Amino acid sequence: METPGIKCENGNFRLGMPKRRRGLTRLYVGSDYICLTWLDLHYLARMFNIVHQQMSDYIFALPDLLSYVTMSLTSVVYVAKIPNASAHINYPHLYEELVSFV
Repeated sequence: METPGIKCENGNFRLGMPKRRRGLTRLYVGSDYICLTWLDLHYLARMFNIVHQQMSDYIFALPDLLSYVTMSLTSVVYVAKIPNASAHINYPHLYEELVSFV
């Protein structure tokens, strides 16, 4: 008896395991896909907690970042970070990038 393929869908994002190729998984975004092995999936699963924590840190730092960018773009001299600003942003490097952008 042939086993059916396994699928998981969420909008435009799908994860599927073909019937004939156990051990390989296809990760779809729309009609494009990449093939992943079980080892790849385990690696990504372990890495997810790190990515999730970084996203949380950046979301928490977003208000400080937006106010710093606004101050930097309207100033003609270097703008120091505020004393209680997020430690997750490299403000001197950000300032250099903003100045080179303008």
